Amino acid sequence: QLWSDLLNATGRQTLIENCGNNKTFPYRDASGVLQCPHHMWRISSDIQAKWESVIGNLQMLLHERIPGMAEWELSGPGCWAYPDMLEVGLAPLTHTESRSHFGLWAVTSSPLILALDLGNATAVNEVWDIIANKEALAVNQDYAGLSAKLIAQCVEAMGCKVPPGLPAQWQIWGKPIANRSQWAVVA
Repeated sequence: QLWSDLLNATGRQTLIENCGNNKTFPYRDASGVLQCPHHMWRISSDIQAKWESVIGNLQMLLHERIPGMAEWELSGPGCWAYPDMLEVGLAPLTHTESRSHFGLWAVTSSPLILALDLGNATAVNEVWDIIANKEALAVNQDYAGLSAKLIAQCVEAMGCKVPPGLPAQWQIWGKPIANRSQWAVVA
């Protein structure tokens, strides 16, 4: 909070990020209004370009960060929760994993910060269809800024019957968009 107060006192517009994965989270004041000492706040540890890391960081949205707030209430204009930067296009993630990664970050209203070297034209061209996807970007930029919520999941280890050909674990995330009459969903 101290840094936020000092930077805001300069009168200059400054984007403030808390990427320390610490205990300085937004909070609700006595009247129930969300107070956010920073514009973006990371909810997870450092991500790696491995599918297990991507999913592990995403799961951090499910941990109760602010008492009484569900995962879809963690983000909003001026206060964006995110599970670290995007590893889209970095090995060993496959193109399909990169597409899913981007879609999940888009639907959770996470800031879309690319770890990809944009100076590497070959790497950028390989994932251009992902990072320039107008529909995914529109979902991410939906002004209501609601984060996604976990709609359904199946974990074989917990006794869920997984149909043949599907992975042993799957999840469906979604959020309302526009005037809340439509939903964006990533499975």
